[in-house]
Amino acid sequence: MMPETQVKPKRTPADRPFPWRCPRCLATDAVNIETIAYTAEIGHDGQVYHLEIPQFKVPRCQSCKELIVSHGADHQIRTALRSHLGLLTAEQIRVGREELGLSQEELASRLGIAPATFARWEEGGSIQPQSMDELLRSHFNSQAHSGSSSNFSSNDAP
Repeated sequence: MMPETQVKPKRTPADRPFPWRCPRCLATDAVNIETIAYTAEIGHDGQVYHLEIPQFKVPRCQSCKELIVSHGADHQIRTALRSHLGLLTAEQIRVGREELGLSQEELASRLGIAPATFARWEEGGSIQPQSMDELLRSHFNSQAHSGSSSNFSSNDAP
């Protein structure tokens, strides 16, 4: 009988435990997570928005003070922008699609967009334009009137 081999999940740089080596100054064990107030100008849908994130968690080098913008930091910025604009969250998009009983590909086809684009919205990797947010709400609310438990009116967005 052969022993079972366990496959370890592939780790990404963001999965590494802190402290990290700084990619800028190369100081060893100098990068740790800090919580700071962060202000950003973010472009979306042809406009620039001023965002203030009071509890922004970001890796920072204690030696050179460089901020290391990671996937986690990007996610916080996208979440803050969605909230600021009143857009559906990635989770709300997933729940709405599932309540329609559609695959990502099927809903993408109904919306007239590429399946990969829809997948990025649902996974939180990118933010849907306001016009598509309204179309999503329209699809989801038509299901809500048919007996679904969710309601996706614009005042329900975070």
